[in-house]
Amino acid sequence: MSRLIRLRDAPESDAFGVPPGVTVGPGGAVTSTVDDELSFETVPGPGSLFGADPFVHAPQGFLNLTLVNGVNDDVVLPVGANPNYCPIRVLGPTLAFSVSSVAGAISGRKILLWNSVASLMTITHEALTGTAGNRIKTPTGADFTLTQFQFAELIYQGRAAPLRWIMAPAQQPSAVVVASMEANIVAGLVGGNNNFWVANNGQLSASGTSIAAGAQQFRLNSADFAQLGKTSRMRINAVCDINPTQAGVTFTVGLYPITGVGGGAAIIGYTLGAVVAGSTIAFANPAINTQTAGTSGLFTMPADGFYLIGVQVSGTTAANSLSSISAQLEVVNT
Repeated sequence: MSRLIRLRDAPESDAFGVPPGVTVGPGGAVTSTVDDELSFETVPGPGSLFGADPFVHAPQGFLNLTLVNGVNDDVVLPVGANPNYCPIRVLGPTLAFSVSSVAGAISGRKILLWNSVASLMTITHEALTGTAGNRIKTPTGADFTLTQFQFAELIYQGRAAPLRWIMAPAQQPSAVVVASMEANIVAGLVGGNNNFWVANNGQLSASGTSIAAGAQQFRLNSADFAQLGKTSRMRINAVCDINPTQAGVTFTVGLYPITGVGGGAAIIGYTLGAVVAGSTIAFANPAINTQTAGTSGLFTMPADGFYLIGVQVSGTTAANSLSSISAQLEVVNT
């Protein structure tokens, strides 16, 4: 018979090695809750009088839990859910749905909610519905949305008020840099809301015009970034630097498709299509001697093809001005 491990200041086990709070069920199954802080369940196996060390819970496969479209309050865990750790497969909804609170709270209990349906599942932060002690705190302090095949792990905090399920921090989406751009915008550049492509030497050239340098371009292939159960989106981060003279114009950075290539003797030019929706960042006449950062936020990845990070200039840049813009395009899977 193996010796049982003592938990904190629990009294000594009895003559059979069973500590207080342990129940031995039919077939040697052992369950326990000690001081509301640790629960476990075991099944028979080698190692002790009852076939297993009572302080190691039995493995448990996924249990099915059927929810409904819309709000799900005080969700009742499936019959047979392990009191220590239980992975749960969420079924049922055909439209967006949320989990606002979960019944079956035991301090230290962990559950894993796996969204197996195509609809978005939202874990509601500090919902105003459902029993207060069954509510959930998310790591972001805001509602947390999960797509199909993503999961949320909750652990119950029952030591001090407020009693809550705490959502474990999710792995943050990582950004992959796809392309970058460096542009030098000189004095006297005639903008007039023209869209400019940026050459390898940092020079700007209006869409459809040619110079003796090629573009800072790239080819987008969405399959390179695809991840199971995640949505690939993009964003642009940019910085605009201004010398001691304001340019007197607005620079708008954005992602442009290349729709044509042309040129002439020893020169080359590119024609740009419409800027990709949601990809723009506007720098409205930044102050002298400043660095200004901006981001487009996430936008839908466009169709595969050839692209570049371009700049729209609202007017003619002021004499003695020199502006520098650096930008990078990122893919983020969420």
